Amino acid sequence: MLKCRICKIKKPEIYFSARKNSKRGYRLECKDCRNKIIREDREERNKQLYNGKYREIPKQRKCPKCGKTKDASEFGYNRTNAHGLKCWCKICTTKERSQRYDIVYPYYKELLEKQNGKCAICGHADSNNIRTQRFAIDHNHKTEMVRGLLCTKCNHAIGMLGDNTDILEKALKYLKQPCTKIKYKRYWRPKNKERYKD
Repeated sequence: MLKCRICKIKKPEIYFSARKNSKRGYRLECKDCRNKIIREDREERNKQLYNGKYREIPKQRKCPKCGKTKDASEFGYNRTNAHGLKCWCKICTTKERSQRYDIVYPYYKELLEKQNGKCAICGHADSNNIRTQRFAIDHNHKTEMVRGLLCTKCNHAIGMLGDNTDILEKALKYLKQPCTKIKYKRYWRPKNKERYKD
């Protein structure tokens, strides 16, 4: 049983998130209190400064996609916009996504069977996608044609390299070359702190 520093209630360990660098191995606040703090902090951040001025989130906004004026709660937050809300309402956003992917998803199982339930590049059966547990549908960005199903890591790797085969070949060549004689050592907590002072 652990005591939460905020609500002061003793609860079982499952109600606390793990924390390696804590003496007791768990956070000082329970999950409920932590979620409350995060929620309040997120709301405060959404009201933060934008170009030197405190933004005022409008109570209503017109969606340019459907043309309807809706309540602010019908829009997602976006801190990069001056008004602090996403351009399209939540309904239009989900419709757009479903229109884009519903054409491909009937073929998803077929593609997965062709690839034996594995990633087309690394061959892992795990999609590495925590949120959806699905493989990413990889497509050619020029022709918009589907290439296959990839795990999240492989999909990100190809995307980061800009689907460029020349860069991929250079990366492969780089990985095959011998390493230098310099040993890489990671210091989490330096033993000699004076050495790192400027």
